[in-house]
Amino acid sequence: MELLEATMVKLEGCRGWLITLVTFFHFFANYGFLYSYGQFLVIFQDEFGKGATATGWLGTIPFGLTYLATPISNSLIARYQHRRIAAIGVISCFISLIVTSFMNSLLPMFFTFSLVYGFGINFVTASGLNIILQYFPDKNSARAVTMALIGCSTGLLALNPLIYFLINAVGWRNTVRIASSVILITGVGAVSTYTPPQKDTDQPKSYMKIEANKEKENLFGVKVDASDIALQKKVLDEGNKVPRALRVLGYPELWILASALVVSCAGVCFFYMSLVNFMISRKFEDETSALVMTVLGVSQVVGKVVVAIVGDHLPLPKVFLLVIANIIGAVQMGSLLVADTLAPVVCIIIISGVFVISVLDTIPHAVSHQLFHPNQCLISWTVLTSAMGSGYVVGALLGESMDQTGSYDCALYVCMGFFLTSALFCSFVPLYQTCCASKRIVIKNKAMVDQPTEL
Repeated sequence: MELLEATMVKLEGCRGWLITLVTFFHFFANYGFLYSYGQFLVIFQDEFGKGATATGWLGTIPFGLTYLATPISNSLIARYQHRRIAAIGVISCFISLIVTSFMNSLLPMFFTFSLVYGFGINFVTASGLNIILQYFPDKNSARAVTMALIGCSTGLLALNPLIYFLINAVGWRNTVRIASSVILITGVGAVSTYTPPQKDTDQPKSYMKIEANKEKENLFGVKVDASDIALQKKVLDEGNKVPRALRVLGYPELWILASALVVSCAGVCFFYMSLVNFMISRKFEDETSALVMTVLGVSQVVGKVVVAIVGDHLPLPKVFLLVIANIIGAVQMGSLLVADTLAPVVCIIIISGVFVISVLDTIPHAVSHQLFHPNQCLISWTVLTSAMGSGYVVGALLGESMDQTGSYDCALYVCMGFFLTSALFCSFVPLYQTCCASKRIVIKNKAMVDQPTEL
């Protein structure tokens, strides 16, 4: 019996990695196209006679909806399961791009592209990441999520120069139609594998293995009395009365972290949506702008591979990675203010991709599993991803700098403030839990790895 059970767990684990792989390929196509919107932004400005802010909104709305619509997609997933919602998302993305390719003005594209494509990619993203976390809820969560999200950066790397070539060769309309076909093909492959696990894998119930009368360590390595932990075990054992999931919505540290993600993602949005226009405003050639986006993609792939390898084995909680990444991001934005040749710009982009964007794109998806009770992770993850989406939408306002002043200098100063504010807020999260909420703090020991308790 034990052998059969171990075999089932092993097979489920293999299926989890298969789902991670096919999700990688679909994210490659879907996000690769969306991350290449900077190439279309310049074209749309010329063809429709609109400014950087209006054309920026067109791209940042679907970018933001990839996470902002998560409460809707999660509620639909809970009722109709991952496969159906992911299928709706794939079909929505396909139809959105086909219809958008026939539009002759910018205004209807806010519906055909911004809303329809945004909700479609959100349904796919929420379904994919949600089911991956079902297969890997604990020790492999950062690795599996990061491997799937590497597809986004690989798409940015590979598709940006390809889309630039196709726009010049066949026009932006035919380029969009080609992209829709690729998204449909990879989406069908991903959806066909989205079935929930038959049996829990990856030790999802390790948080119940709690030893009483022993001291534990909090986020800062300070000893904590475990008498309350014994009471928590008793509550869990008697009738499986787990803490109410919605209680997490009353935790100040959740909203502090969500606020941090709003402003940091607004800063990250500059790289995805405004970098090409920034390069052109600095008198760089169009080909150079496409090259810089490719460099950004390469650096993100490298950074996410590193996160996937070491993210689950670091001697510090994942929230501290967000603090470090935001501080580096502020420094890089300041450096762009004085960079006027290609070499320093490329260096800044490489550092930003490896140490800033790769961390801020991946770690927020796994950090809630360290900060909150396992039964509350779905709610907390939904709040955090919605915050990320809000930040990406807000990022469109950075285009006002170009429209009003003719340069992105003001936007860079604002982004510096965004990253510094986010670093400050992220540092408040462990501080608050240590000083004001020790009963739900992250605990580290052999029986319970980076799992929080909650009364």
